Amino acid sequence: MLSGKISEPTSFSGDDLRRVDPKFQPPRLGQYLRAVDRLDVLARERFGKRVIHLALRWVLDEPGVGAALWGARRPDQLDALAGALDFTLDEPAKAEIDRILGRKTVWLGDAGAGSRMKLVLNSWLAALVEGTAEAALAKTLGVTLDHVAECLEGGPLDAPLVRSKLTKIAAADFDPEFSLAMAAKDVRLALQAEAQGSGTLPMLEALDRRWQRVLASGYGDRDVSVVYLGLAPAEGSVDGDIALT
Repeated sequence: MLSGKISEPTSFSGDDLRRVDPKFQPPRLGQYLRAVDRLDVLARERFGKRVIHLALRWVLDEPGVGAALWGARRPDQLDALAGALDFTLDEPAKAEIDRILGRKTVWLGDAGAGSRMKLVLNSWLAALVEGTAEAALAKTLGVTLDHVAECLEGGPLDAPLVRSKLTKIAAADFDPEFSLAMAAKDVRLALQAEAQGSGTLPMLEALDRRWQRVLASGYGDRDVSVVYLGLAPAEGSVDGDIALT
């Protein structure tokens, strides 16, 4: 991807793991490629480099990193190394990279802490989505979802994810940003991890049971906000399918 050899029409075949990796499938592939394009512009305009040099330099300039492993199968794949060794990233460049990627780096401690944090955050995401889906039933009270979003905006309950999912539900637009199948998998992983401890996650357990019913009805490849249909059978259908009851 960083070398510019992958584009949105690219397909993978055989035993290539990218064939089933969500990162290399729509819509995430397109999102990543657009970010790569913006990073390439930054690299060229700020340093006279390309995105592949920027990426390697970013790794080398991270605190605590003494070396970067470069996987190459052919000698020509080593050519990019030299272009990453004659410059460093200043703080404004690092901040711009973070802005483009919409992320920040948090050091959590020992190996595996990042994976554990991912389970926690994915559980929180699931709770937000479910809460949004249930709040969307305000329509039965004569409250529009636009008004719900307006009341949330800028307040302590505001969250970009919530407003995004409210918009999708209001438009009955369930084209996937993050599929229900992937979100349900993360919920199961969180429950499995908790089963090894001493606590319980009653809300997540109830959510899991309901989401599995939605999955079984064939909506796994739709956006996770499609769980709303499981709460509102009168809302109609998705592509002609009868809404869940």
